[in-house]
Amino acid sequence: MFTTGAGIALLIAAIMGFAVGVAVVGQTLYASTLDRLREYGTLKAIGATNTYVCMLVAKQAMILALAGYVAALAISVLLVRTAQRSGAPIVLPWQLGGLLFVLALVMSLGGAVFSIRKALTVDPSLVMRL
Repeated sequence: MFTTGAGIALLIAAIMGFAVGVAVVGQTLYASTLDRLREYGTLKAIGATNTYVCMLVAKQAMILALAGYVAALAISVLLVRTAQRSGAPIVLPWQLGGLLFVLALVMSLGGAVFSIRKALTVDPSLVMRL
């Protein structure tokens, strides 16, 4: 895999895919956070701690990661089964699936950093404004 250019190209593509995934998740969560700033302000106004708000956004990121992982795994299993029938088998061990799940969580939590920062800096008095 590393003696030809194909392995390096695959590694670069994987790194780029990870970076794009972080950006997409980050944008999705940030847009969701901006839409819900009043709700975060309400939580802070009634006494929610920064840790609670941080965990709330992190849970949203993990839900996005899980949804994306399940969809990607379903497509991957379908492709593996199709490839096995065509005579060009693809190997997808469960360890790789587990590693990809961990990477999906890391990617989503990495993308959530800006959303967490925005949710933590919201002014609780925002709730009182019209």
